[in-house]
Amino acid sequence: MKQRIIVAGNPEYGIGQGIYQKWPEAEFASRRNGFDLTEDEGRTAFARRSMDFDVVIFCSALWRFNQTILVEQVWRTWSEQKKAGHLICLGSTADVGARASNWLYPIEKKSLQSLCQNLSWCIHKGSPIKVTYLSLGYVLTPKTEEKHPQKKKLSVSYVVDLVDWVLHQPEGVNVNSMSLDPCQPHSEMPHQ
Repeated sequence: MKQRIIVAGNPEYGIGQGIYQKWPEAEFASRRNGFDLTEDEGRTAFARRSMDFDVVIFCSALWRFNQTILVEQVWRTWSEQKKAGHLICLGSTADVGARASNWLYPIEKKSLQSLCQNLSWCIHKGSPIKVTYLSLGYVLTPKTEEKHPQKKKLSVSYVVDLVDWVLHQPEGVNVNSMSLDPCQPHSEMPHQ
């Protein structure tokens, strides 16, 4: 059975673009096509629209915890309708550890990771909704290359192949989470 996919993300940039190249029949929702997923109205419209799909991939660059709120809203909408399907959330390895900073990005990703972990465990209580959280290190996009030119990066095609692998697991298996980082040169070895 071919799965219908909807993506919270931009088909013209980064991982969203890679997903579009792999699954051109997927539907996308972003500001580009009228979905403002940072507003309740846009999130509600997306959650309703997602009911017509088997898989939702969340790869949008939403700030101020909007990605976490969107995932919860979609999951709740599906759960209330007893809909089966798969939610795949792309996060960041910045979701680990604490640091002396007011930078919200790692806190937002930690929030997304925690929500996805809780929701993925709902399969143990009979939920028909699979939830997978993929924690990714540096991914090769123009913005990442500009900010971190010396860092090794995961290719977009590798990330998309990983999503495809998750989707092709046996029916009775859920990949709860995975964390992947590109290995950096030895010169960056921490001192012990």
